[in-house]
Amino acid sequence: MPVTETLGVVGSIIAIVQISKTIISACQFYIDAVDGASSDLRVILIEISALKGIAKSLQYLTQPNVANSALLNQLSAVTGPIEGCNKALKDLETLFPSAAVSIYGKRSKQRKLDAAVAALAWPLKSGKAKRLLQEIIQHKTTINLALTAEFVQDLKDVKQKVEQIRDLLTETECEKVYKWLETTNPSNIHNRSQALFEPGTASWMLRTPQWPLWIEGKHRCLWIHGIPGAGKSILASYLAEEIEKHCISSSSETSKLGHAYYYCYFGHNQDESSHFLRWIIGQLCRQSTKVPEELHNIYKSGKTPNLSSLLSVLHSIMEGFQRVYLVLDAVDESMPREDLLHIIRDLSTDARFSSLGLIVTSRQYIDIEQVLELYSIPITMSNPFVEEDIGTLVHSTIQSDARYQRWPEDLRREIQDTIPKGAKGMFRWAICQLDILKRLRPDVSVIRAALSNLPKSLDETYERIFLAIPEDDWLSVQHVFHWLVYHNDLFRTKISLNTLLYAVQHSTADCLSPNSDQLHDFEGLRERCGCLIMIEPEEMYTGHKKIMVVSFAHYTVKEYLTSPRISQKKVRFFAIVQEKIQKQFAGIALRQALAIQPDRLTGYDNEYDFECFYDLMDSDFKLYCGISSVLQLKAWSEAISSDSTLMELSETLVDPYRQAHRDFVILLHGIYCTPYCTPDFDDDFYFWDIIWGQISSRNTAVFLIFLITSGVSDTLYLARAFARKHSMLTTLTQQMHITIQVERLFEDYETDRDFVGSIPELVTQWAFAEPDTFTFILDLIIEHGVTHFDLSTLLLLYIGNHLHEHCQKSCDLERLLDFGASANGPEGAFVTPLQIAVVCWDLRGIELLLNAGAKVNALGGNDSRWPPRSIMEQFNHLHGASSLCIIKHFECIYEGESMNNINFDGNEIEKIRARLCESGAVEIAPDGSEPGSHNVSDESNGGEYHK
Repeated sequence: MPVTETLGVVGSIIAIVQISKTIISACQFYIDAVDGASSDLRVILIEISALKGIAKSLQYLTQPNVANSALLNQLSAVTGPIEGCNKALKDLETLFPSAAVSIYGKRSKQRKLDAAVAALAWPLKSGKAKRLLQEIIQHKTTINLALTAEFVQDLKDVKQKVEQIRDLLTETECEKVYKWLETTNPSNIHNRSQALFEPGTASWMLRTPQWPLWIEGKHRCLWIHGIPGAGKSILASYLAEEIEKHCISSSSETSKLGHAYYYCYFGHNQDESSHFLRWIIGQLCRQSTKVPEELHNIYKSGKTPNLSSLLSVLHSIMEGFQRVYLVLDAVDESMPREDLLHIIRDLSTDARFSSLGLIVTSRQYIDIEQVLELYSIPITMSNPFVEEDIGTLVHSTIQSDARYQRWPEDLRREIQDTIPKGAKGMFRWAICQLDILKRLRPDVSVIRAALSNLPKSLDETYERIFLAIPEDDWLSVQHVFHWLVYHNDLFRTKISLNTLLYAVQHSTADCLSPNSDQLHDFEGLRERCGCLIMIEPEEMYTGHKKIMVVSFAHYTVKEYLTSPRISQKKVRFFAIVQEKIQKQFAGIALRQALAIQPDRLTGYDNEYDFECFYDLMDSDFKLYCGISSVLQLKAWSEAISSDSTLMELSETLVDPYRQAHRDFVILLHGIYCTPYCTPDFDDDFYFWDIIWGQISSRNTAVFLIFLITSGVSDTLYLARAFARKHSMLTTLTQQMHITIQVERLFEDYETDRDFVGSIPELVTQWAFAEPDTFTFILDLIIEHGVTHFDLSTLLLLYIGNHLHEHCQKSCDLERLLDFGASANGPEGAFVTPLQIAVVCWDLRGIELLLNAGAKVNALGGNDSRWPPRSIMEQFNHLHGASSLCIIKHFECIYEGESMNNINFDGNEIEKIRARLCESGAVEIAPDGSEPGSHNVSDESNGGEYHK
């Protein structure tokens, strides 16, 4: 196509995009500003938004390197769809009043709005708008068909790439990728929702006009919204099952349909965005039996994928399906949810996901509505079908529960008539009323009196349930809910029934009234808490036997107990106050953990025997408290640091010289290797693998080492609070001898290293793994006076861990130099900082050292080599080689897959060589000979010198 014609096509496409934006903005304005705005406006908004996306795809086709003359000729002809769209859009635009005159005139806000509505006069224009919109849809369909034909070959190419997916991967290797990928498994929630499903309910959704259009791909996103307790999760589980049946019956070898579900859950207490994407990608990979190369590369890199890369992987795996259906439940329960809403927007509008159908359920919150009303078809659960479903649920419950069967027939009919009407669409409300009624004295007059005075809301329902609990049992019930909160803050899994019973018995033992009975069993717990809790069998992880677990029956129960609404009522005794629970139960856990008997775990040294450790924790409350005590140091560092008693107990807990320390280490290893046991805490607990030699003032030093080796920013918060309450100078300067497991970037494995020195000297050598930790220690050094420390030695020990890209607010290497550390390290050092920086390809570090006076041709001094098994022995082989020789003939210290963790641009060697030569570098081999005369290899130290 000639350049002039191409430019004309480009102009037409740009015009489509610009006019589309104007129309979209106008629709959004009127939808937002006018209550009851015509549904026509929403249809226009959705269709024009889709057209704008297609137009942007056409813009891509006009680029010189991808332009297809035949296709553009076909689409841009005078009577073609591009020009047809342009004309129809311009005509449609004229139906909306000029924003400049009608909206932004110098009049009051209300008068501007009145003027806009009057000028719109939509009823008189809707007929013409519908005709124009039909034309636009026809042109859009034609363009879409043309693009589909154009991209057939491209799709084949993409599919071939998807199938490069490592057919070489074994089933076991694929399973490893899936387990790494799937960080939250929602199948337990799905199974529970399915168990609550009543046959004959929820099918109303399949009878709506939106359902077949969504299945066919004409609607991309359906948003089902409803009030709390409306049964959204049960509906989502039903739809997920129906979708799976559709995919199985409609798939073929040449046309495969994919499906997945995900349930957000308030108990996860997390931003669900990445967990949602990771789970659905894993499910689609399993259905396709493929692992895309892009996903496998991320897995190999050891990095945590960001949302952008996860969306890219989703697009890759979708190429193996004709269509993919997703159900995402309870978006409102993601905390926070901004990223999740952005993902929903992308899945609903991005051209990459045009073959994806999404169903979203949530409450009708403003932030959710503002996103979803623009990109989805809304469906409310406030409809007659839901009331019919509640009636079916009530009828089934009354027929299946023997307690109701003893009541008169006319009373059962009265219940079936009354509860569905009072529920106002709330399944949760109906379930609670049924539970309350069956607990009443079986007297017809008592039951009828309750039916005539049903609570109006869930809040009132919960208040009545709590007030109906005998006061002698209030403390036990309060502790049930407080232990649920305590556990859910620390663990991914639900608390087991046995553990909860042990916990409540222990925490209430000294304060129950004489007339109170302790909770001892399942029946006692269910009798006291009724419909407020859920007790069910559940696998703690895949393959583990099912055990009984306990949770809040519904998120509205916890929401009620944590809300300010409860504070003015008599039931405020049951209120959940997070900080109070943290401090009270943290103390219980610590004292129980310290009571673990020595040799309790003798013989339990197989850390991969997951079932064994779960069973141990389930049967021994002290072991449960041992795990919880460590996790709460990470999760509640602020609350613990403000309580001197909890701090003292925590210090004692980590004392490696107490008798039960070895048992504690076995327990922690066993539990940290267990899937889904703990939240997203870093589980590299180097501290627990330390072999302790000589150390003085041990409590302060040991606890500080624990806090700085835990690998979590929250424990650094605790470390800062700990440092403020103690004099750290003696602790920081004392010498110690320990053996610690260290994972260095240039070693793709962990190895034991002997260490003799001070805490700052330990942390400087370990700083790559934990850069924030070294920053914290350097802050302490500066605070206590740099004259007490050998900063030049610290710089030498630190330089191998310096990567400038990891520096946050400031560069710790620069800080060391600014406070007086020598760029040449301590006098006589066997290897210089510059030699180490060069073998690490640390260009920024080299520049800082040279600018600070580092000797470019220094070969190392006469001090002794670093001893075997020390962390620094990795660099002994550099002695005697000049920096220029190192960059020309030595391998970079970073090896194997660990190279993926560093952003090298491929030109480091040349840049470093040029910088060294600029400073007068000469090439000197390790033995002082001319370079290139022979090879020197020191394999034990991980580096080589080559010709």
